[in-house]
Amino acid sequence: MVGLVAAALGAGAAVAFWDTVRTEVMNWLRARNLDKGALLEAVIVLDRVAVGIRRRVVVRTAAVPETVSEETLTLDQIDDPQVRALLEQHDQVNIDFLQDL
Repeated sequence: MVGLVAAALGAGAAVAFWDTVRTEVMNWLRARNLDKGALLEAVIVLDRVAVGIRRRVVVRTAAVPETVSEETLTLDQIDDPQVRALLEQHDQVNIDFLQDL
Protein backbone atom coordinates (compact mmCIF):
# COMPACT_ATOMS: atom_id res chain seq x y z
CA MET A 1 0.00 0.00 0.00
CA VAL A 2 1.27 3.46 -0.83
CA GLY A 3 1.19 5.83 2.14
CA LEU A 4 1.24 9.59 1.92
CA VAL A 5 1.42 12.12 4.70
CA ALA A 6 -0.18 15.41 3.77
CA ALA A 7 0.11 18.63 5.70
CA ALA A 8 -3.13 20.08 6.97
CA LEU A 9 -5.01 21.29 3.95
CA GLY A 10 -5.55 25.03 4.20
CA ALA A 11 -8.25 27.57 3.69
CA GLY A 12 -9.69 25.98 0.55
CA ALA A 13 -10.75 22.87 2.47
CA ALA A 14 -14.47 22.20 2.67
CA VAL A 15 -15.93 22.88 6.09
CA ALA A 16 -18.06 19.77 6.79
CA PHE A 17 -15.25 17.22 6.54
CA TRP A 18 -12.89 19.12 8.84
CA ASP A 19 -15.54 20.24 11.32
CA THR A 20 -16.68 16.66 11.83
CA VAL A 21 -13.16 15.45 12.58
CA ARG A 22 -12.31 18.44 14.75
CA THR A 23 -15.48 17.92 16.80
CA GLU A 24 -14.77 14.20 17.26
CA VAL A 25 -11.24 14.87 18.51
CA MET A 26 -12.24 17.69 20.84
CA ASN A 27 -15.08 15.63 22.34
CA TRP A 28 -12.74 12.66 22.83
CA LEU A 29 -10.16 14.86 24.57
CA ARG A 30 -12.75 16.57 26.79
CA ALA A 31 -14.24 13.21 27.85
CA ARG A 32 -10.78 12.24 29.14
CA ASN A 33 -9.91 15.65 30.62
CA LEU A 34 -7.11 15.97 28.08
CA ASP A 35 -8.31 19.14 26.37
CA LYS A 36 -5.78 21.45 28.06
CA GLY A 37 -2.74 20.65 25.97
CA ALA A 38 -2.15 16.89 26.15
CA LEU A 39 -2.55 16.30 22.41
CA LEU A 40 0.77 15.47 20.72
CA GLU A 41 -0.41 14.21 17.32
CA ALA A 42 -3.70 14.05 15.44
CA VAL A 43 -3.96 12.25 12.11
CA ILE A 44 -6.77 11.29 9.78
CA VAL A 45 -5.98 7.96 8.11
CA LEU A 46 -7.94 7.33 4.92
CA ASP A 47 -7.68 3.88 3.33
CA ARG A 48 -9.31 2.73 0.14
CA VAL A 49 -11.12 -0.53 0.92
CA ALA A 50 -13.43 -2.73 -1.14
CA VAL A 51 -16.58 -1.06 0.20
CA GLY A 52 -15.37 2.55 0.08
CA ILE A 53 -13.03 4.73 2.12
CA ARG A 54 -12.22 3.84 5.71
CA ARG A 55 -11.63 6.96 7.78
CA ARG A 56 -9.86 6.65 11.13
CA VAL A 57 -9.05 9.56 13.39
CA VAL A 58 -5.98 8.70 15.47
CA VAL A 59 -4.56 10.83 18.28
CA ARG A 60 -1.50 10.47 20.44
CA THR A 61 -1.57 11.98 23.91
CA ALA A 62 1.19 9.79 25.37
CA ALA A 63 3.35 7.02 23.95
CA VAL A 64 0.50 4.99 22.45
CA PRO A 65 -1.71 6.28 19.62
CA GLU A 66 -5.46 5.73 20.08
CA THR A 67 -8.25 5.63 17.52
CA VAL A 68 -10.91 8.26 18.26
CA SER A 69 -13.35 7.14 15.59
CA GLU A 70 -13.62 4.89 12.57
CA GLU A 71 -16.20 4.79 9.81
CA THR A 72 -16.56 3.77 6.19
CA LEU A 73 -17.40 6.49 3.68
CA THR A 74 -17.89 6.70 -0.05
CA LEU A 75 -15.62 8.96 -2.05
CA ASP A 76 -18.64 11.21 -2.65
CA GLN A 77 -18.95 11.81 1.11
CA ILE A 78 -15.51 13.43 1.20
CA ASP A 79 -16.32 16.98 0.24
CA ASP A 80 -12.75 18.30 0.24
CA PRO A 81 -11.47 18.25 -3.37
CA GLN A 82 -7.81 18.08 -2.28
CA VAL A 83 -8.42 15.02 -0.11
CA ARG A 84 -10.45 13.36 -2.88
CA ALA A 85 -7.65 13.95 -5.37
CA LEU A 86 -5.10 12.39 -2.99
CA LEU A 87 -7.32 9.33 -2.50
CA GLU A 88 -7.70 8.88 -6.23
CA GLN A 89 -3.90 8.73 -6.52
CA HIS A 90 -3.00 6.72 -3.39
CA ASP A 91 -4.36 3.73 -1.48
CA GLN A 92 -3.71 5.43 1.85
CA VAL A 93 -3.56 9.09 2.83
CA ASN A 94 -2.50 10.29 6.30
CA ILE A 95 -3.42 13.89 7.04
CA ASP A 96 -1.82 15.58 10.04
CA PHE A 97 -4.37 18.16 11.15
CA LEU A 98 -3.12 19.09 14.62
CA GLN A 99 -2.28 22.64 13.67
CA ASP A 100 -5.88 23.27 12.54
CA LEU A 101 -7.47 22.27 15.84
